Amino acid sequence: MLVLAALTAIAFVIGLVRLPGSIKSGIDLEMASHYLEINQPKRAAELLKPLVMRYPEAKDARVNLAKAYILSGQLKEGVMELNYFEGQQVDEDFGHKLDEVAGLLDEKIKALPEEKGATN
Repeated sequence: MLVLAALTAIAFVIGLVRLPGSIKSGIDLEMASHYLEINQPKRAAELLKPLVMRYPEAKDARVNLAKAYILSGQLKEGVMELNYFEGQQVDEDFGHKLDEVAGLLDEKIKALPEEKGATN
């Protein structure tokens, strides 16, 4: 019984030590979403890139990073982030987020000037 109590106490302390990082990550994700809302995608990307590197499976951070890249004109980087989701099954709500970002990418591509010598 004493061993179980000691293990529980250790797990609690480890949780407290790890908690500040996860709180900071949540704050960074919220701040990045705010930057996207006020049309500051480069600032959003600055917050999201380390999050995605630290937590590669964080879907919300990754799709927001793709959106930030696309809105800031970094289309190749945005496509690379979206490619992460290729072949993955996602729920309907998240699928709508991906569709929205893919739509932004399509708009940006259509707005690009045509290359010289390109034929239609």
